[in-house]
Amino acid sequence: MKKLLLCLGAAAFAAAQGMAYDFNYTLDTANMTAEIVAAEDVVNPYQGEVIIPEQLTVDGLAYTVTSIGYRAFFNTHVTSVTLPSTIKSIKQGAFGFNSFLASVTLNDGLEEMAWDAFASTPNLKTITIPGSLKTVPFNAFGRSGLESLTVSEGVETIEAAFTDCSNLASVSLPETLKKLDGTFENCAALTSIALPSSLREIGWFTFAGTGIETLEIPEGIEMLDMQSLGMMNGDHNRDYTLKKVVFPASLKTVYGKTLNNRYGITELTFNGDGSAITVNDTYTDFLAKTALETLFLNRTFTNAAGADVTSDVIGNKNTLKNITFGGAMSATPALTGCTAISNITVLNPVPPTAGEFAPEVYANATLTVPAGTSAAYRTADVWKNFAHITDGSPVSAIDPAKVRYTVGTGDNLSLVSLRFANDRRLDNFVWGFRSADNATEPSAIIDAIAAADKRLYVTKNAEGAITSVAVDLNNDGEIDSRDISAEGEWTAEANAMASDELTPVVSLTNGADILEAPYYFYMPDPETEGVFIPEAMTVKLSDEGFVLPVLVQTPGGKLNSTSNWQASSSNTSYRLDRTKITTPYTLVDDTYNAVPTFVGTTGTTYVRYRPQKVGEYAYYESNYMTLTIEAPEVPMTSITASVDEVESGLNKVIPFEYTYEPENATFTAVKVTSGNTQVATWSASAGLKATTKAGTAVVTIASAYDSAVKDEFTVTTRLMNPVTNVTFGHATEEGVINVPVRQLVDLRPIVEPADADVPGVTITLSDNGTSKDDMTCSTYKVNWWDVNNVRSQFFELSGHRPTGDHPAKLLVKSDDGAFEREFTVNVIEADRTPLENGYTEGTIILNEEWFGHTNGGLNYVTEDDELIYQAYERENPGMSFGATSQFGGIWAGKLIVVSKQAKDGGDPLPGGGRLVIADAKTLKRLGSLDNLEYDGKSGDGRAMAGATPEKIYVGSSNGIYIVDISDPATPVITGRISSGEDSADLYNGQTGDMINAGKYVFAVMQNKGILAIDTRTDEATLIADANVQGVTQTADGTVWFATLLTNNETASVFVGLNPETLEETSRVTMPASIGTVVCGWGAWRSTAFKGSYLSNDLWFVTGAAGIMGGASGDYYRYHVGDNPEGIQPFFTLSNVTGINGFGEEVGQMTYGTPVFDDRNNRLVVMAGRKGAASGGYRDHWLHFVDGDSKEITKTFHLDPYYWFQSLPIIPDKHDAEINVEDITLDIADGQTEIDLATLVTDRDNIDANIRLSLLDTPAVAEENESQTICADAALDGRKLTVIPHIMGTRQLTIAAESNGRAVTKTINLTVTDQATGIGETEAAGGSISCDGHRVYFRGLDTVKFAVYDTNGREITRFIVDGDYFVAGFSVADGVYILRGSNGSNAKCILRK
Repeated sequence: MKKLLLCLGAAAFAAAQGMAYDFNYTLDTANMTAEIVAAEDVVNPYQGEVIIPEQLTVDGLAYTVTSIGYRAFFNTHVTSVTLPSTIKSIKQGAFGFNSFLASVTLNDGLEEMAWDAFASTPNLKTITIPGSLKTVPFNAFGRSGLESLTVSEGVETIEAAFTDCSNLASVSLPETLKKLDGTFENCAALTSIALPSSLREIGWFTFAGTGIETLEIPEGIEMLDMQSLGMMNGDHNRDYTLKKVVFPASLKTVYGKTLNNRYGITELTFNGDGSAITVNDTYTDFLAKTALETLFLNRTFTNAAGADVTSDVIGNKNTLKNITFGGAMSATPALTGCTAISNITVLNPVPPTAGEFAPEVYANATLTVPAGTSAAYRTADVWKNFAHITDGSPVSAIDPAKVRYTVGTGDNLSLVSLRFANDRRLDNFVWGFRSADNATEPSAIIDAIAAADKRLYVTKNAEGAITSVAVDLNNDGEIDSRDISAEGEWTAEANAMASDELTPVVSLTNGADILEAPYYFYMPDPETEGVFIPEAMTVKLSDEGFVLPVLVQTPGGKLNSTSNWQASSSNTSYRLDRTKITTPYTLVDDTYNAVPTFVGTTGTTYVRYRPQKVGEYAYYESNYMTLTIEAPEVPMTSITASVDEVESGLNKVIPFEYTYEPENATFTAVKVTSGNTQVATWSASAGLKATTKAGTAVVTIASAYDSAVKDEFTVTTRLMNPVTNVTFGHATEEGVINVPVRQLVDLRPIVEPADADVPGVTITLSDNGTSKDDMTCSTYKVNWWDVNNVRSQFFELSGHRPTGDHPAKLLVKSDDGAFEREFTVNVIEADRTPLENGYTEGTIILNEEWFGHTNGGLNYVTEDDELIYQAYERENPGMSFGATSQFGGIWAGKLIVVSKQAKDGGDPLPGGGRLVIADAKTLKRLGSLDNLEYDGKSGDGRAMAGATPEKIYVGSSNGIYIVDISDPATPVITGRISSGEDSADLYNGQTGDMINAGKYVFAVMQNKGILAIDTRTDEATLIADANVQGVTQTADGTVWFATLLTNNETASVFVGLNPETLEETSRVTMPASIGTVVCGWGAWRSTAFKGSYLSNDLWFVTGAAGIMGGASGDYYRYHVGDNPEGIQPFFTLSNVTGINGFGEEVGQMTYGTPVFDDRNNRLVVMAGRKGAASGGYRDHWLHFVDGDSKEITKTFHLDPYYWFQSLPIIPDKHDAEINVEDITLDIADGQTEIDLATLVTDRDNIDANIRLSLLDTPAVAEENESQTICADAALDGRKLTVIPHIMGTRQLTIAAESNGRAVTKTINLTVTDQATGIGETEAAGGSISCDGHRVYFRGLDTVKFAVYDTNGREITRFIVDGDYFVAGFSVADGVYILRGSNGSNAKCILRK
């Protein structure tokens, strides 16, 4: 033995490993051949890729390598083997037990392979057996990791070569194969196999332990040995996988154990000419271990002695349900033990001599016989005993088991099939009809279904003939062009059978054949809400395409997002599949149907329709349709390009033409590919286009169906037209670009010449700061679509901080390298001149601004309808709100803004926080909070409402926070809202809108209801309603919340609440036809549901206004108390257009929440560009709509910027006004109530929300010896109650708090006594008072008094003794005059 140094494997391997190996060989010098043999005394010497050479040169002589020796590469680290064409033999275990071997290429010419050649190679996944190898030996690939096996033509025998290949799933066998012998035992992943017609012998256990469900034994096999198709003995070897076996007509002999332990077999077919099959050994065992249910029998069975044993083989199978006797059967066996048979089919037109069946089979089974022979069978012995016999009426594919909607009652079922033959609409409808005797006339059946099903319209003439038929496909209660209808001569007749061949079918057509329907649509119950499509369709690839049809059964036939057709690779869960069709975004003929685009491949995909429900973030989901794509009827056979070579400028569309044959090809779609995408590219939208790089590319035009049908041509590109100049629309001739702070300008390049090959440019900004902390400006590229949906890209320049004396530089370079220029960039300081009246007269417009780019801000519209941009930054240089500012309001003289997050990471300027507090008049910042967090719970900002002058509530994505704003510079979170006594947190979802309604703050709780928070105690009460969307208040104080109906109909309901008692006072249902008021919880902003503070009007928009639209564009005003039926839009945005930043007329859509401004009787409407994306978000409009004329009186087309207007905020200019004057009461009036409701008002807030209180001290003007106050006063809500006690005067101070600001007014309360007491008092230097019994003197010490009656007679005299003196009199009741020595006089009325 000699050694040869071989570098086996690719050079890359050798270089990577840095070594080579000695391989042993033996030489046959007589035949000049060599055999590679195992290495000696080396463990695992070989690694990596092995390429066996064709020759070895030894001592100058060439030896042909013809053999791989015994265990030559056994248990090594070889990963890949390639054999040369010279190899004739692979010996035992040559590559066996090699856990690294992953690739083997066997040469054509290999003649011999020994067992274990590639056994136990777990990483080997695929193998092709060459045809030169006639026999594949035992265990050649046993226990390998094979997944795919291809056996080439020429191989004749495969022994147990692939046993225990548990991953083997794909097998291709040649037509030269004659014998399989245990070949695939325990190949569990093998679920199907096609046996070649050349096969003549199947050995023991060939398919034992596989996953094969169906075996079709080919013609030519005459004998199946013991265990040929079976399993080993023993209960542990029972198999339930194999379900069906088809035996050939050539079969002559089987054994009792041919199907041993195949307990899963349910269907057997015995083809043949009526001759017998011999069952050797125990014939009763042949089918004993099967679960046979379905049997096709065109043979009989005999035992080894030649006696007929057919009845013994089959007769006791009590699992048998369906049996078909072939046409060659002149006699049928007795099957009295087969008691479960339900269907018998006999194909012989002459009734065979029949053995008996079980009595229950005669009674219950259906006997189907050839067309026209039922009469003969009904009189033939045995057969005449069957109660149910049917013959060969035309059988449709309509399946009675799939019928979903049935009309009538009774035991007998008929079906109705309606066909228009209209492939643009849903068609081929099927209903069920039940009756007592199946004797109902077809026309009467049609009438019954039309009467019961509101979707079916049938019109008849005076003679009763049907003249038109229609089906309502969208549940809108009327027939129009979107539905399916046809006039003409319609006929109803019972002329077919269902697929069960038992159920009659009534066809309703105007000439179409129901048997030719491409699918059947089983009508659902009319009351079932949803969308429904056919369960299966089969279509051919074609240029015409096809329609995906749908039946829509939703309230009013309405859907929100309607184009959501989806193709899936699974029919149980959605898995996007674009390999067969692509589904469209546009629909057909204003219907919900769609025309998909063929990709070009055949096969099966699964389609469903998933449109969005109106007013909900929820979707309808149809059933999955099995869509089968078949080959085109006439495919293209050739494609010819019109030219061989094309020359083009850079970046240009390259036109080309081609022809195809035959001219009548039905599917002509092509795929165009470029061999060099750096030079030329292809897309369906842009066509063939040169890139910006010069060069050459080969372009291929190939059939989308058959890639072998193709042609190609060559494209050569070069720069033909270079750029000579670039400027911008916002640049001066001197190259200066100015941009305001916190605004932007577009840098849409103006390139010369206009037809330059490569008009693209790149820009570089410099001298604009070193970090976010000092960045003055920045640029970014945006996508923009014009009105024709053509995309372009350009740059935008955004101003952040004034540049002052240090402008930034902008360098522009053309992409073709031919031109460059530098521009000067100035960021202009904002006009910061203070407004004379501050920000109390106009309208604040809060802006979200663009998430990911800038923090929120606000614009301001003055009372003179002038627009001030970025008014908050104007008053607070360099400052803004947080990220996505969506809610704000005025409270306690402060503007309070809530943002989702504290700052936007894309904004170079600092964020203001989730909560920002500013002076409402000056907009000067007072304080802020970055985070909403308490007791470990935090969330993003949502809404807010004031509670007391020192306290507000802030809603979030995770609860409602109590915030102390007594020091607005440092607001403090003091708690979260609890449920009261149990202190359990009620809120575990998002907070929606919030309003202050006096005693309570009301907050929307997602999926739960309305939370009423007592502003004094912070205790909460839940008003449950899982569908609540928004909350607001009207002028009379009623709190309203918008919710949705809970039944199948979709409509808005407005519910009124008493703001003091929380009792429901009203419930108004809006028409479903106008859509619903919904909250956009997914990207929350305030719901478009707002009340007026001067009238009982509710303003709302239906549909959630998303970033791409979604709101209806209809603005409604509902006056409380009116009948909502027939309500019409107050204003419609749908038809309003505007000119965008590039001079194009575009549609507008609702964005943000509209608010009615009672001060000037105008509705504030905010809008964005309809259908906008990316750069299109720059276009925004602000409209003011007059409340009387309903016309737009003022429109602002905002400067291009990503404003995303969220909410108008009406300033709170006026305090509450207390119009209460001094009060005078007489003691005789007793307790008196004074209603302050109309006496305390607020010109710019809801009067009902004003909270009143008394701030009074006992300011006693006149009192008796017990210090009694002249009157008591108490305030309950708006009711002031006064109880007079004695004559005198006191002061009352009334405090009125409105919208967080309090005012006070002090009034005098005077009590008189017309029946008792003092009148006409003149007390010099002191005072005199009387309670009817005694007289009280103050400050009149030593003064002498005389008392007279009304006749002038003196009654008594006395001297005042002390500064405070009380005099009592024993006199008759009456009026008396007191005269003092100091000139004091008084009149008093005294009683005993």
